[in-house]
Amino acid sequence: MSPAGKAAHRCTRPSWRGQNIYRPLFASQPSITSGCSTAPESLQISTNKIKSMASTNRFVPEGAAGSTSESFGSAVTIGVGVQLKELYVAATKHNVTVVAGVAHTVGAGGGYIQGGGHSPLGNWKEMASVNALEFKVVNAKGGLVTANNYKNKDLFWALRGGGGGTFGVVVSVTISTFPDVPSGFVSFGFDMARAFHAHLPSVSAAGGAGYYGISSVPSDTNGAKVLELTGGFGFLNLSEEVIQKAVAPVVAEVNRYAGRGSGYNVSITRRVSNYILGLLRGEADDTGGIAVAGSRVVVAGGAAADTAIDSALNPSWRKTATHIIFGAGWNSTTPADEIRAIQEELTNVKVEKLRVLEPHMGAYLNEDFQKSFGGGELRQAVQGEAGCGSGQFVHCAQGSGQRELG
Repeated sequence: MSPAGKAAHRCTRPSWRGQNIYRPLFASQPSITSGCSTAPESLQISTNKIKSMASTNRFVPEGAAGSTSESFGSAVTIGVGVQLKELYVAATKHNVTVVAGVAHTVGAGGGYIQGGGHSPLGNWKEMASVNALEFKVVNAKGGLVTANNYKNKDLFWALRGGGGGTFGVVVSVTISTFPDVPSGFVSFGFDMARAFHAHLPSVSAAGGAGYYGISSVPSDTNGAKVLELTGGFGFLNLSEEVIQKAVAPVVAEVNRYAGRGSGYNVSITRRVSNYILGLLRGEADDTGGIAVAGSRVVVAGGAAADTAIDSALNPSWRKTATHIIFGAGWNSTTPADEIRAIQEELTNVKVEKLRVLEPHMGAYLNEDFQKSFGGGELRQAVQGEAGCGSGQFVHCAQGSGQRELG
């Protein structure tokens, strides 16, 4: 993997892709569990050294008139190599916060925000990609361009949720910042998963969002396996009284069935940054932590359900209550027939149970993955100026323009 530290480095003719069988793949902090960050038959270039950060109280996009009415308020412009925890820490020093994920080393401006970017703050201030105000991008022709609501609008539309590393090489991104308001946090542990899930829509409607995980543990009584659910929800800028009222129905029903280990706790922090940084203790993510996070579920809803904002974000997010990811694995000594059986069960049994519930809201990497990931909306990006009709994509295997590229 080759390093790249400045935008000028990437303007040295990435257009070579048109005459070469290898496509350039750019990664800031590769951490996707499916391995897309290590694509075969590609020239891999790391952009994780681009660490610039600059804050402003009044961001005016390039190409705007510059009047007060054109200001998008406070924002921070970050190099694509800035990591999530670095961004949170820097924002805290300016008494603001950002809508981003819960991880130490994931790149804030890379595939995370370009792919949509869910967040425990999404219920409060939308998905991360929607809060992107401007991108600086090296396109496949080798030019450094600006993409926002005023310049290269098609490209801007595609970058806000259309998929990372697909439409160009993002050098920097400007994202909105918000006041570091008080935050309530509810931590919980329940033995009753079904009753908990039945109340998730009401928790989301009350402003709750966060992560939780489900694991199988032995019962205290007979050793049988039971489901244990642990996690936490944040409630932004709400009082403890309102939070207690929001979770009371959940607790009441769960406690009708739950075991002795069930319980919850409500705490209030003076600043939302304290809540987020409290989830990011230490200096790095645990090995395998990204894979573990994949088994968790993020609650959306609230502002994330706003259908008025036009971007490449998968429309399914607008009506999502939970985001469920699960997988299966095996070790290097597992026989081939057992591997096929594991794959068969995952695809045709476990995934199918969820697909029956919501046929058009599941992500599947094989047949019809364009609709699964893009919801059909990315076709306009593929066919427009942001697309690959004239060879403008970089590496986009399993992307919406894959069939056009051949």
